[in-house]
Amino acid sequence: MKGQSNSKCLEEGPVTFTVAEEQLIGMWHAAQAPFEAAPAVVLCHGFTGHKAENHRIFVDLARHLAAHGIGVLRFDCRGSGDSAGAFQDMTVSREVADTMAALDYVRGRPDVDPQYVALVGFSLGGLVATLAAAQQPALRALVLWNPVADTQRLVTTYVPEEERARLDEPGMVHDHNGWAVGGRYYNELLTLRPLETAAVAGTTPVLVVTGSEDGVVPATEGEAYVDAWRTAGRDVTHHPVREAGHTFATLHHRKEAIEVTAVWLSLCLGYRGE
Repeated sequence: MKGQSNSKCLEEGPVTFTVAEEQLIGMWHAAQAPFEAAPAVVLCHGFTGHKAENHRIFVDLARHLAAHGIGVLRFDCRGSGDSAGAFQDMTVSREVADTMAALDYVRGRPDVDPQYVALVGFSLGGLVATLAAAQQPALRALVLWNPVADTQRLVTTYVPEEERARLDEPGMVHDHNGWAVGGRYYNELLTLRPLETAAVAGTTPVLVVTGSEDGVVPATEGEAYVDAWRTAGRDVTHHPVREAGHTFATLHHRKEAIEVTAVWLSLCLGYRGE
């Protein structure tokens, strides 16, 4: 790590950065660490999610990591939360671009050591983080929480057959619980092969955390990532949270997911804490 500081003040506050001249809104949690430039993590939210995520689990994770010496950026992709843009323009590749910009922002901060940066992705954000990591060979670590692997399942499960015939039309093609979803999002899902991308990209160590009772993204999808990386000889750790659902909705499951992630990231980022 670079430098030393006696500051023990734990600070957090809003930040902004831009992608294609559109403003993204985030919250920065400064590391409580004896370093002028500390390790950092970027959090990627899920489909229709936001920078706090369900039950504010991203807030709890960010504060836990910051208290243990790791800075954290949690942010809203374009069209989500407080950021600019319309949700119907959302695609996976668009969110990958947002994530890359978030990584650039974090690496450019004077209180971050750019050699010690990691990604955490939840649900669809796990897919986004995987694809972003494939373009980031210098990434220090990658954590996936209940990640999407079977992108075609998202189309066949959630889009009625009559709407699938209109995926090439501009604008909204599907009302997903009040969210206007564009055909470009679903068309792109049909072309993605995240397990193939994961298997051939980089050497970044990976932690996959799955809820054994996930009824939204089956645990088998996270396990498929683990198998792909192990087959490729990658350093991958799998931690199943027993009886947990998709959002780790009980206090016990939340605590387990957060703590196993924090311990693993502290090891990967080279900070042991006190």
